Amino acid sequence: MNHPINLMFFLAVLALVSLACGLDLNLPDDAILIGETTTTEMLVPQISGEEPAEVRINFGAGELTLSGGDTGDLLARGTATTNVEEIRPEITVDGSSVRIDQGRIDYDLTGLPNFNQIENQWQLSFSDRPIDLQVRAGAFSGDFDFGGFALTNLNIFTGASSVDVVFSHPNRASMDVF
Repeated sequence: MNHPINLMFFLAVLALVSLACGLDLNLPDDAILIGETTTTEMLVPQISGEEPAEVRINFGAGELTLSGGDTGDLLARGTATTNVEEIRPEITVDGSSVRIDQGRIDYDLTGLPNFNQIENQWQLSFSDRPIDLQVRAGAFSGDFDFGGFALTNLNIFTGASSVDVVFSHPNRASMDVF
């Protein structure tokens, strides 16, 4: 009784193996266009008025470093180093609100996602002006030294990340939300 079942199983395996031997697998090209690594200067103008600057940083994947420092007459100054043109930072100032957004990668599923080849490092230094800061980031590595900042509010929302947050010097403002 086992012979017909074993024979049918053997024939099915033989048919699958013979099909696999003639199978050509052509993998599509990478889905994300990786280019030369370039560094873009990020210059955030100082806002007018006395109220705290409302700064929103939207960052996807990569390395993000925030610190205090000499920014001259700017609210923030830094660099973004990347090898994907679409994810260069976009800075928008509207009154006392500042948005620093990472561009979006739009790709068709015509290729395999090659996320491991993406380079994306941002380094930003902020002035000692009072700031209401919100950081929204995805899969990233962060090094945030808020020493010397004048943070009135600080909100950090992250995904799969590794973030070091330190205050190497006292905060220069009374903080309502941490």
